[in-house]
Parts: sequence; C-alpha cells; structure tokens
Amino acid sequence: MRIIGGVDAQPGAWPWLVSIQVPSQTSHRHSCGGTLLNKLWVLTAAHCFKANKRSVPKWKIVIGGHQLSALSQDVQIRSIKSYTEHENYNPRTEAYDIALIELNSPVDYNDYVQPACLPTITKNITIFHPCYISGWGVMAEKCNTAAETADVLQEAKVNLVDLKMCNSSQWYNGMIWDYNLCAGYEEGGIDSCQGDSGGPLMCLDEDTSNYYVTGVTSWGSGCAQSKRPGVYSNTQYFIDWIQGKLTAILSTPTPPNLDTTTIKNVLLPKRKPQPIHIPKKQVQLINKICKSTLHSKKLIPRPIKVKRKPYIYGEPPTSQE
Repeated sequence: MRIIGGVDAQPGAWPWLVSIQVPSQTSHRHSCGGTLLNKLWVLTAAHCFKANKRSVPKWKIVIGGHQLSALSQDVQIRSIKSYTEHENYNPRTEAYDIALIELNSPVDYNDYVQPACLPTITKNITIFHPCYISGWGVMAEKCNTAAETADVLQEAKVNLVDLKMCNSSQWYNGMIWDYNLCAGYEEGGIDSCQGDSGGPLMCLDEDTSNYYVTGVTSWGSGCAQSKRPGVYSNTQYFIDWIQGKLTAILSTPTPPNLDTTTIKNVLLPKRKPQPIHIPKKQVQLINKICKSTLHSKKLIPRPIKVKRKPYIYGEPPTSQE
C-alpha cells in the first residue's frame, strides 16, 4: 500500500506540494508536507513543529520534488526564515492545527513549481469533486517496525465526508469541529498517514476547472480504518487568518539582530494556557502502541521513552471543553 491505498503521482501533477525535511544522521529525511502559496510562503500543519524546534534553521524545504532520492534539476531547495503557528493551536487537542513558513529566498515558478489556489469564503467547497490527497508519508501502518516512507510522491482519490456523520457516535464521536474537514471512505482502505502531515487535501471546482487546497492534513485514528477518515484543517475557515498573517508579517519591520526562526514570538501574542485533561494511562514506549488510536500524521522517526506526561504520539487528543 502507498499513501495508504494510493499510486505514484505523475511528475508535476501537484506542483505546489513541498517536502519539509529535518536533519538526519546522514543528511535530511522527509518529515511533513506543505503547500506553496506564493514565491515566499508555505502552508503546513502547526504540529509539524512540535519536536526539534531548535533545529528549524537546519530544516530543508524541497519544492518541485517527485522522487526524493533522485531530485531533478527543476527542484528548488530553501531553508526556513521564519514560521508562524496559529495563536490558538493546542498540541494536545490538535485544535487550530495550521502554520505558515516563510522561505529564506523566493522560488522561481516553472512546470514543477507553482502556487496553490485557496478557496474564498464564497465558494461552496462541499460540492467540490473529485478530491485528492498526496504526500511522501509512510506506505503502510505498521507496529514495532521502522516507518517506511514513500520515495516517489503518492496520490489517492478521497471523498469529503459530511461533518455531522464524521462527528457521530460511531465515527469520531464529537471530536470534529467547524474548522475541520473529514475525507476518506466509510469502509476505510485509503487515507493519509504519518509523514503526510501538513500536506494538502485538494478538490476540483468544476466551475473554474481548478483544484483548490481545501484542507491541511492534521490527524486521524489509525490510518485507512473504517469510519475513521483523515481529519484536515479547513483552509476556507482559516482564509482570513492566512491573509491577515501574511499582511501583518510583511508590514512588520524585523528588529535588528533578531533570530527570525523565533519571529512568531514577536508577531503573535502569547495565548493563555488552556485547561487540559491528561489520561491516567500513560504509554511508556511509543513502539509498543499497536492499536487504532488518535494521532497526528507527522512522521515520528523512532521510539522515545516518555519521562513526563504531555500528549504522546498514539494517545487520543484530549476533548475540548
């Protein structure tokens, strides 16, 4: 299985898709996906920055890639100048799971590097069809084995799932909010998975013949399981936030000698801590988890022993009050 039920995408099929890569022992490895908005900005999931924040200046953004082990001459590589998480992002509930990345220098558009379209608030995205997901995430959900990511970009066709159905007792039972979209199939079999986080959910508007990025891959219960479709951050819900942040950032002068990787602390007010519920049962080794549990779709490279009690990969996000 590929993206979980997907196939190899054609080169240039989704020219706004980017690979966010973090340092590894040998070079860099794929960690999350993202969407190119313009020559300087990438849209992704806030939870992609949960870990390894200190190494963000060493991350790579690969734009126009297809086969990550053999990048073509059309591929462009950038680093991160700054990033901005949504000020209401909650890493325990994955609420407001959206972020913006500023590239260190502009990209040049070509056949394999193009900006995405985002839906305006006037678009009725519920009738957009067909929809696709794409990414370099793990090709199968496994337990107690190293996660194997796709080398060649994968794609899969999915259906938008009615939010009321997705939030019903036999599906996600109240964990879906109005800033979410659900996409997949009732019977499962096709889904995004670890490593696809931050990547796009893309749906066709037949009136314009354009694909719009309607969602940002966020979380799910297992991968490709029955009545557990992928959950995405709805870009239409966040369109004013995206436009507002880009305008604010571009119009805000950067203080001298400021480390731009922490610019979010200057531009965004600190949010007040939110009350959370920590489940009593804590899993001590991540690689012992082998059941259908809620998780972020960010690739976790290896088991990590838990020494304290924050949200752990594999545990359900806590319910929102």
